[in-house]
Amino acid sequence: MKVNKINLPAIHDKDLENILSDYNLIEDFKNSRLNCFNCNNLIDSDSLTGIIVRNKTLAFVCDNPDCLAHATSKDDEK
Repeated sequence: MKVNKINLPAIHDKDLENILSDYNLIEDFKNSRLNCFNCNNLIDSDSLTGIIVRNKTLAFVCDNPDCLAHATSKDDEK
């Protein structure tokens, strides 16, 4: 089984709040009004797996393994 390595930067919860505040998304996040870029499911603090940049905006990734795989795919247009 071949394992692909990916760069996986991590941020602390406090830094996450600061980033979301900078983009005026903190209230949407706290009220579970953000959607996964792939499956469109609502994201909360328990289901947020990642944040990526797509089309010059932040996109959120839920905890569904398929969504995470799609977010890390090199074939995905970013």
